[in-house]
Amino acid sequence: MTEADPGAVADAYLLHRAAREGKRDLLRTLMRNGHSQLSTDGLGRSPLHEAAEAGNIGCIRELLSKFCCYSDMVDYVNKKALQGCNAMSLAAAKGHVDIVKLLLNAGSKINIKDGEGLTPLHHAVSNCHLDMVKVLIRKGADVNATNFKHRSCLHDAVALGLSEIVRILVPLCHLELRDNKQKTALFLAARKDSNICLEILADAGACVNTQLDDCTTPLMAATKNESEACVKTLLRHNANPNIVCSRLWPKLPIHTAAKLGNGKILKSLIDVTDRNIDHRKGMVSPVYEAVENPQMLDLLLKEGFNPNGQDCKNVYDIDSPLALALSYAVDELIDSRSVELLVEAGALVTKDSWDVFLIEPEFLSTLLEHRQKVSKEKKRTELFTPKELKKLQRVAAKHDSEADDWLPTLLTCGLDPSLFLLSDLFLTVDGKVLNYLLDFVNWSTLSQQLKEIMEQRLKSNTWTPHPHQECVPSLFHLCRLQIRQVLGSDVLMRTNIVESLPVPSLLHSCLRFDDILPP
Repeated sequence: MTEADPGAVADAYLLHRAAREGKRDLLRTLMRNGHSQLSTDGLGRSPLHEAAEAGNIGCIRELLSKFCCYSDMVDYVNKKALQGCNAMSLAAAKGHVDIVKLLLNAGSKINIKDGEGLTPLHHAVSNCHLDMVKVLIRKGADVNATNFKHRSCLHDAVALGLSEIVRILVPLCHLELRDNKQKTALFLAARKDSNICLEILADAGACVNTQLDDCTTPLMAATKNESEACVKTLLRHNANPNIVCSRLWPKLPIHTAAKLGNGKILKSLIDVTDRNIDHRKGMVSPVYEAVENPQMLDLLLKEGFNPNGQDCKNVYDIDSPLALALSYAVDELIDSRSVELLVEAGALVTKDSWDVFLIEPEFLSTLLEHRQKVSKEKKRTELFTPKELKKLQRVAAKHDSEADDWLPTLLTCGLDPSLFLLSDLFLTVDGKVLNYLLDFVNWSTLSQQLKEIMEQRLKSNTWTPHPHQECVPSLFHLCRLQIRQVLGSDVLMRTNIVESLPVPSLLHSCLRFDDILPP
């Protein structure tokens, strides 16, 4: 048949239509009149393809009866159309069991592949034909045959959640066969939330700790998918929750659970994950990931996870969970609840945390209120540890432009003013702020370096001292400095101890430096 032969085209059309519609008598008549069963349409499909797909077994018998030579019949039943489709696959895809049996008896190859590398068994599985699957397996179909994506029929059954077919295939298949993305059938079950299939595979001994090229495990896949059932199944079959699942940083399933916000999965993983994760160097505390989800953060902290974690600048470019929560809150990516939870849990204030506290008065007030509450309950005077104060000194000069907010707040809550007698701060801070700080100290006894800075600023007109600061401090100022030194800045500024001193009540406010107005 050629394109130039309209009559042949018409004849082929009639032959194909008769096979497709199951008109066996018409088909027989057409072939007796010289129309060949070998004719093909524009897609290379023969009448056999049409009859096999439509399920017309009588037409197939009629077509095959025209062959005198068995070898010719074998060639005919295995003939592929242009896209590689063949009679066996077409019949298997439609679930025509009798036709598949007939074609096999006529010499069809049971593992014949189409243009996508799919065998009849692939088609039977992907179209959910359980009886067809049983017949093909019984007739010797290769259960481990793969398509061009290296997926076996077991992959397909699991991906579709066909547990009955999976149950049939599992004893026969190679369970660790990987597709072109390195996924095993068990991995697919975890990824697709097919818990029954996962149970079948795990019970059959499929590896529950297999990893993809990117290190993802089935447990990580189930966690990402928030499949509580699959997570429980995997853990029950000894899936290891401490396998690192990323090439970029030591990421575990617990990190993903903390970030996504599934409390049941997180609780399951907390119970089995190595608890050293929250402080050991080289690991990453899940508290970092939980700052985006206050409920998960609250759960971790109540379970005893360290609110400080470890320094993870190599992962988050920030030195603590509190600093991360603060940065997110400032950018309005989260609300302030995570900050409050970490502060309440006693998170230490790191250098990066101070960077945010000094520019956000609201967060600084939250921190101070909590620290004051804790110090009162535990009868302590210090609001911050020496290490925290040292980090504050390191960043104070960087935030000189906001010093008119944070300096009064910190001094009036009881921090020692000597903390801020820093050359970098004296060089850059606004003149009014500098005067405010000087009124809290004995300006006549400052170090020579600070005095030289003040002299330079005076000459360059970047600072003008208060008139009283050009003289030696008054006796009263020296006395209150001495009282503060004896009592401690914390006790003086945050308690009622002044009221017990043998001095007139009118002086109580001045003894606490309340007469010094903020800039």
